[in-house]
Amino acid sequence: MKMVSQSHTTTMFLFFTAFLFIFQSVAATVRYTPKQNTTTKDIYFIRKSCNMTEYPDVCFTSLSSYASAVHKSPGKLAKVSIAVSITKAKSTAAYLSTLSRSANNNIISECVSFVEDAKDDMKLSLRQLRSMLVEDAAGRRSGKTFRGLVDDVRTYLSSSLASEDTCIDGLEETGQEGVIKNKVSDSVNALIRITSDALTLVTLYANNGAPPPPFSM
Repeated sequence: MKMVSQSHTTTMFLFFTAFLFIFQSVAATVRYTPKQNTTTKDIYFIRKSCNMTEYPDVCFTSLSSYASAVHKSPGKLAKVSIAVSITKAKSTAAYLSTLSRSANNNIISECVSFVEDAKDDMKLSLRQLRSMLVEDAAGRRSGKTFRGLVDDVRTYLSSSLASEDTCIDGLEETGQEGVIKNKVSDSVNALIRITSDALTLVTLYANNGAPPPPFSM
């Protein structure tokens, strides 16, 4: 009778954490509200860009609703992709924190720290990119400087990916098994896919978004 009760408690816990993760993901996405009046050309630009990423379907699903805000701009698409990655990192960290407290698992706690580190690096990359886009609009920067600055954005995102990968590696090295491990792995891998696509879109911006060098006599 005791074993049945324990099994029931575990099942209810897993159901609750899964529900919480879905709820937080939806709520976080709603906070970053896309603009309306999307055109076919805007959607096509998102699809064409996402087809160049490692996870094109994930990319398109997460970014297509922002097509009108992006409006065929590689820089704006890169910016939105990083913002979406930050939102995903926040919901992932919250979900893992709930798992960690309920399961009393130190390995999951370490994963939370790695995801938080990844989120911090994403914020740095977004701050850098926003500054670049403002300067682009004002025409205050040369193509040479652009390359160095966009490389900084890529470095921050690469660091985010490294932190996320470290979480997964830790699960494997400690021999974690079972449903809890699968839930942690699934949630972090989902974050990895979105972060990876954001990095690719930043690279596309680096290749296609550089402003022309200043005119000189």
